[in-house]
Amino acid sequence: MEFNDISDVKELINKILSVIDNTNEFYDDFKWFSSVNYTTTTEYYGELREFIKKIIDLNRLPVLKNEIQELYNVLNQIF
Repeated sequence: MEFNDISDVKELINKILSVIDNTNEFYDDFKWFSSVNYTTTTEYYGELREFIKKIIDLNRLPVLKNEIQELYNVLNQIF
């Protein structure tokens, strides 16, 4: 998946929300990132980067693992 802008990122987040159960420990966080509009894109990407890093480190979200890693790589390049 290519991440050209914030809408591509939110598309992936909504895709993740569609495949995880609302009892998943990360569901509320993904819901937050799917709907919250930060003051700046950099702030959104920075917060999202920290959250995605936590997901990767904990290795407890097996769905769309490659896409999540790819998103982290893109976010990491920004910062």
